[in-house]
Parts: sequence; C-alpha cells; structure tokens
Amino acid sequence: MLLILFSSMLLHIFGDLPLHHDDAHRHFFPLLDWRFLSPVSYWDPAHHGQWASLVEFIAVLAAALIMYRWRPLLRPWVSAIFALYLLYWGYVYLVWM
Repeated sequence: MLLILFSSMLLHIFGDLPLHHDDAHRHFFPLLDWRFLSPVSYWDPAHHGQWASLVEFIAVLAAALIMYRWRPLLRPWVSAIFALYLLYWGYVYLVWM
C-alpha cells in the first residue's frame, strides 16, 4: 500500500512540474529553492490552460474508466470521485467563459 502511495506522489510531482507557470512550486525543497516556470499552465488560459486542462480531463476519464472496469469493488468510489471531478471541471469552464 505504501508503494502505491509514494508512487502516486512521484507521479504527481513529475506531472505537476511542467504544468505551472506563475504558481510554480519548489519541487526539490529542501534541497533546492529553485522553481521551474513552465511555459504551460494547467489552469491559466494565458499559458495554454485550456489545452492542458483538456488533456488532464481525458487522462482522468481514462483512469476512471480503467479503474471502474478492473476493480468492481471500487465502482462506488470511482463514480463519486469522478462526479466531483466533473463538478469541478464545470466550475472551471464557467470561470473561463
């Protein structure tokens, strides 16, 4: 279980690194105070946020479908979490429009 937890944390770090422009994190803190200012932002339309968010949405949808199909015991959780994600994405879309 811990392997899954820490693997997901590493996946998040490496997925997060190229998707922050103005709000970049210090991913290597406390070793470095450096921030990578990416030309792409996952949310900011001024930095291709619409496209990055769309790719994120497709990835989440694909992961949810895979988990829904392969893990029947998790179906209620996957459905509930994906419904919340859809609500969030709808809010983001309304804010951008």
